[in-house]
Parts: sequence; C-alpha cells; structure tokens
Amino acid sequence: MKILIQHHNSPNQISGVVTYVNNIKNALQRKKVKVRVISSKIDSVKKWIDNMRWADIVHMNSGRTTFAVLCRLLGKKIVVKYNYPFFVSTIFESYKKTSLAKRVYKELLSYLPKSNYSLKWKLYSFVLTAELIGRTATAVLASKHLSCSRYTSKSLSFPFNVPVAYYPIQKTRINKPKILKELKKPYTFVFVGRLDYFKGADILLKSTKILKNRNFKVLIIGDGKDMDKLKKQIIKLGIAKKIEFLGRLPNKEVLKHVKHSLAIVVPSRWNEPAGYVSLEASSVQTCSIISNMGGLPEVGGPSALVFKNEDARGLAKYMKYCLKNPSEAIKRGRQAKEYVTKMFSPEKAAEQLIGVCREVINKK
Repeated sequence: MKILIQHHNSPNQISGVVTYVNNIKNALQRKKVKVRVISSKIDSVKKWIDNMRWADIVHMNSGRTTFAVLCRLLGKKIVVKYNYPFFVSTIFESYKKTSLAKRVYKELLSYLPKSNYSLKWKLYSFVLTAELIGRTATAVLASKHLSCSRYTSKSLSFPFNVPVAYYPIQKTRINKPKILKELKKPYTFVFVGRLDYFKGADILLKSTKILKNRNFKVLIIGDGKDMDKLKKQIIKLGIAKKIEFLGRLPNKEVLKHVKHSLAIVVPSRWNEPAGYVSLEASSVQTCSIISNMGGLPEVGGPSALVFKNEDARGLAKYMKYCLKNPSEAIKRGRQAKEYVTKMFSPEKAAEQLIGVCREVINKK
C-alpha cells in the first residue's frame, strides 16, 4: 500500500499536526507501508500531482479544498482527519450537543461583524465564510472521516459517527520507574508551546505570583508574538527570579527538561483538540496539570490534575499540591506513562489507519 500524507504546515513548525504526521509516518514505515509526506503550504502544485499519482490513497490533515479536488480529479480516495475545530464558534465555548443545521447557523451568526467594526474586519466575515465553505467541500469529497479525540468528534456535529484515531506518541527508552532524585532542584514546572493568548502562559505567570514565596522555578519553552508582553508581565508581577525563558528547542532537549520537571503545565484557553504536549510529558513519566478545555482531559488521562479554564488560583492550588507532595506527582507521572502506552501506541495508530485505508480502497 502507498499512502500520501498531506498537511498544511511548515515542516519545522511547532505543531501537534506536524508531530502527528512524523510519528504516524515512522509507524507506518515500520509496518512496511510505503509513505510520502507533502505540505500543501510550501510544496508546488506539480509536486502535489506527482505524489497523488504515486499514491493508492491520500490521508489529509487539513481542509485544503484545492488539494482535495485535485485528488478526486485524479481518482484518488481521501481519508481526512480533523486535528482542529471544524467550527470556529466551538473554539472557546463549552460543548453542547446540537444538530448540524443549528451548529452551522450559530457558526454563520458568529461571523457577522458588529456595526462599530472597521471595513477591514467587516470584510473578514467573507473570508471566514469562504473558509467554512472550503472545509465543508473537503468533508464532502472525503471517503472517510477521522478525528483526533472524542471531544473533536462530538464538536463536528456531523450526522454520522466520526471514529477517533488517537495521536501516536513515540516510545521512549525510559523503562525504569521515575524517582525523586531525577528531578531538578529547585523543583521546576515547565510550559511548552506557542507564546500567544490561546496557550495561556500568562495564566501560569499569575499562578506563580500566588506562590512566589515558595522555592520553585518555571521554565517556558517556545516562542511567539506574546514573548515581550510576557516578559513585561513578569517584571510587573515581581517574579523575574522564578521564570526562565528557554526559547524554541529541539524536541529531544524539550523532553529532557520535561523529564526532570515536577510537572508540565498546559493552561490553554481554547478547546485543544488533543494536546500533544501532555502526551509527550506522559511518555517521560511527568505529571500534567491541565485546563479543562477540549480534548486535554481526555489526552491527559485519569492521573492528570485538571483545573477550571483561566482559574489561576486553581492552577496554583495544584502546583502547591505537587510541591508539597512530590512523591505523589511522581506517582501520577508513572500512571500517565502506563495510560499513553496503552491508548496512544504508534503500532495501534498505524494498524488503525492501515485498516481504514484498506476499507476505503476496497469499497466500490
């Protein structure tokens, strides 16, 4: 079988989708499946077509309509996976079951500009509408639909079941149980991700302020447009000695810092479809403290510490709990490793995708 995997990201971008694509590619190749990966964002249309002709089936990871149309014109069937919210209106709201018609109606209402908007933002409503039409067209052209979490599957509101295909997480060579003496002193909490409003690093800084008299440090790994704003916030909160910005690091170095931290903190404001960073923390037996948004609790598993969205005091409570009970944090990290090994293995993900692709290819 020859599978072409498409995504719409830069190959070196910090993205759960890019991590997923790399991991599933490696897992498929271990199963002796021929795989090629293409970025519809940076690769030429000629390269699209050449690879489509080569493939038996195409696995899409974005709603790129022109790519989907070309696939079907060349007679290629598509398995599309939803790694992001299909409807923009679901990004921040709590999930409520609703029909597809009502969901589309609510989505279109959310695009309507207010009377005090500038012309630029009024015109942006047309852009949002065009993007929705594009995503819908890709969904119609697809032969099979998958989602990255139960939350994402439900939020689609499609009139048919969308199976969950969990992200695979690479196996680590860490087989011995993690112990306290492996942790960095003073104990550290680590944030990994883009530095923007959606990821909520500022919430972690507020929690650090609440606990400033305790002995710990916070490592912030990543970059983004809010870097300068966060540095100013640190000065304002008087916590400069508690925070260390490490910038963007290779994945191997990120995991090393996560492994030696007391816990990873994922304070996202938006409904993360399936936060990869929590999975990676679990793979190195590190406890996760996560916001109750989207697929994060699902991915974090039963051992994760879950706080209410934007609740800096709730986050501080769990950070304090870990500081007072480091052995319990270690125990939760071990339990998390067991959970992801069972639920998110590369072999399981590869076998599922191969089965789906065979089903689609053989279906008349």
